[in-house]
Amino acid sequence: MNKFVQNQTFYENIDSFNDIISGIRESDKRFVEMIFKKNFTITLYTFWESNVKKILFNHLVEHANIIFTEEFLKSFYRTILNSPNYVKEKYLDSLDKNEIQITQEYYLSSNNLWFDKVVELIQRVYPETSRDDFLKFSNSNLELKETIEKLEKTYISKYSEKNANPDGLEGYIDSLVNNRNNLAHTGECSEYIGFDDMKLYFEFINHILITIEMFLKNLYIQKSTFEHKLIDITSVIFATREARAIVEVTFDSEIVEQFNQEAEEKKYSEWYIKKGDFIYPIAIEKIQDEDKKTVSMLPDNGHVTLEIKSCNIKITKRGDYKLLNLAYFQYENHELSEKKLIFKF
Repeated sequence: MNKFVQNQTFYENIDSFNDIISGIRESDKRFVEMIFKKNFTITLYTFWESNVKKILFNHLVEHANIIFTEEFLKSFYRTILNSPNYVKEKYLDSLDKNEIQITQEYYLSSNNLWFDKVVELIQRVYPETSRDDFLKFSNSNLELKETIEKLEKTYISKYSEKNANPDGLEGYIDSLVNNRNNLAHTGECSEYIGFDDMKLYFEFINHILITIEMFLKNLYIQKSTFEHKLIDITSVIFATREARAIVEVTFDSEIVEQFNQEAEEKKYSEWYIKKGDFIYPIAIEKIQDEDKKTVSMLPDNGHVTLEIKSCNIKITKRGDYKLLNLAYFQYENHELSEKKLIFKF
């Protein structure tokens, strides 16, 4: 388990909770256990809300050059006009020297981060996207799907005010929000998660955060990718059930030069595979030249086979795929990346 949950103190210590309680006198065990369970709900919700907003705002800052369109401006003002008074006040406080500065505090404000609210916040950054787009992308994430399947074998319940039988994605998010709200308002909630399921619930939220981050990158690339940046996978030679595949690729001379330079300097590249409208992160685990020799640098002709792995998409021999290196794509647009989250008027 990595990414957002990495080094999260509560998550890292869940395995020791039973040992801690076993060393407490019998009359206090129930009380201490309940403290852990209440704290779990509050901690997981805080982890959820703070990271969603951080992901969205960081993306907005990094890609303002692409995101700031006329449609975004309309959505921005619509959001402010329809916001509660305290948000409008914070917006007014941000006006200075004929400038409007967007901040996370007011533009991504929310009291309860239900599933539908997450979609709304994403639409504040990309007004053109939809709930169905996000659901379709989320449903293609293999690790998230597997985690939901595990949750459905536990006693953790799903919740939705709108749907009597919500799916796992919406149901487990909204259940967390509902339990947190009950604790905040009454000090009690209808469901306390057992120690055995706490890590799994953290991992579920972690996978959704990763999915949101990936979805935003998809929207960014859809909005701005030039076709010449996509690299055709000429054939899928071998595919396994473990989301591994061996594919044949011919890189052009520009990519060969950039790749080899990065390899020498040990720079980090983000590689993605594109299928249909979506991209998914991959790891290149092995490169072989035409003589089937494993190499670390691309040959001059750029013709290689790659062993790749993805935890987010199953690669098949029949699929039509393209490769994208996000670092190469962003390099072309680096001169625009200095744009600040400030409008002048």
